Amino acid sequence: MRKIKFLLLPFFILAITSFQHCSTEPELPISKNFEWKTVSPEEINLDSNKINTGLKVAEQQGYINSVLIIKDKKIVAEKYFNGYSKNSSQIVRSVSKSFLSAAYGIAVEKSILNVDDKIMKYLSNYKSYIIDNRYNDITILNLLQMKGGINNDRNVYFNAFQSKNWIKTIFELGLKYTPGTKFSYSTLGAHLLSAVLTNATGVSSKEFVEENLISPMGISLEKWEKDPQGIYFGGNNMYFTSRNMAAFGLLYMNNGMLNGKQIINKGWVKRSIKYNTGNLGDWGVLKNIGYGLFWWVGKINNLNVFTAIGHGGQFIMCVPSLNMIIVTTAESYIYWEEADKQETKIMDIMSKYFLTAEK
Repeated sequence: MRKIKFLLLPFFILAITSFQHCSTEPELPISKNFEWKTVSPEEINLDSNKINTGLKVAEQQGYINSVLIIKDKKIVAEKYFNGYSKNSSQIVRSVSKSFLSAAYGIAVEKSILNVDDKIMKYLSNYKSYIIDNRYNDITILNLLQMKGGINNDRNVYFNAFQSKNWIKTIFELGLKYTPGTKFSYSTLGAHLLSAVLTNATGVSSKEFVEENLISPMGISLEKWEKDPQGIYFGGNNMYFTSRNMAAFGLLYMNNGMLNGKQIINKGWVKRSIKYNTGNLGDWGVLKNIGYGLFWWVGKINNLNVFTAIGHGGQFIMCVPSLNMIIVTTAESYIYWEEADKQETKIMDIMSKYFLTAEK
């Protein structure tokens, strides 16, 4: 369904021209590791033959770099391909948005800001660049729900992210819709939220995320790209290991608690993974698609799921009824149609093999 392809896939062709691509990402020193217990599928009543078949199918695709399956908070399957390993830090593309959402939940809990705040409260130094007064009406919540009114990524992504000043260019573009009225997937809006967080906290987005989210989780953010003004790329280009992505999924599956600590407010987690925006149609095996706060929601095999999705097949797929998390990473330096094929195929593998593995 072309409409849903368009909504789900932020247009990251820029990655091909802006970032040097190697066959594998560098294996960076891992400073912290959330502790995982590993068990066999049979130990928790899963069919190892079905899981192993799914892993073989994944390997045969050629573009999938890792598959990690968590069941009952334990690793039941973990495979790496194309020279990657559990220590490989990979670019996660738009999965970064879900991490940024978590940071906002923490900032709200600390009373640093409120989701109903207008973004211009924190970006007043850019007021002179606004050509559409409706920017003054955009709230933080509008952007988290992809209802900021900004034209979708495919139409305006390059305008901002190939410019010398991304935020200035975003304000010079004008709005496509009235804020709060229509879903329109926007990485530009996510980048505005990174700037808002920076100005509201007085530290960089990366510093705030590391101190309040990453460190308490016991994981590492190995790298995060910045814009020309030094603002971290809201909505894209964080680097994590697959295991650390899984720990983030577990944090949300566990209502914001990890390592015996309530890292994110339970209410924020629930608000983030519910249908704030619904009726977005179907996309491959993912049905009844909706959107929370920088999280996708829907159904696979009639099971409720919530998932972070990054261009090309970076997934943190959470399935509460199975107490299962599936993490995948994949080649992401690719064009739109190829990314769509990879993502739908990866979800198809999840649907056929991993989500049906219970005995």
